[in-house]
Amino acid sequence: MKEFAEGRVIVKEGEVGDEFYILVSGRVGVFKNGKKLAEISAEGSTIGELSGILSMPRTATVMALEDSTILEVTADLDQLIRENPVLTKKILYHMAERLTSTTQKLAEYSEVFEFVSKKQR
Repeated sequence: MKEFAEGRVIVKEGEVGDEFYILVSGRVGVFKNGKKLAEISAEGSTIGELSGILSMPRTATVMALEDSTILEVTADLDQLIRENPVLTKKILYHMAERLTSTTQKLAEYSEVFEFVSKKQR
């Protein structure tokens, strides 16, 4: 468990890491290019799981908006599946929810772009 004081950065956009985090208590903000995109306050929410598991650069900065307790998980995927299948299932479910939401937003934006494109012709 790690304690993050209000204002402390948990992950920084562009950095590569092989870990992800689970929010135990508190509230964090997700920032992209300095703009706040979302707040996370639900206990058990995962933070940075895609970048951590895939060892890719972080796509956003996550900062504690209030004092927060966070569990750090090293993201060795094979080990995680073997040693903690319940957590693995929860992470996959969370990722599927995010993918569904992203797909819905993409469909909405596609309709808007198509409409604008037709008006410009």
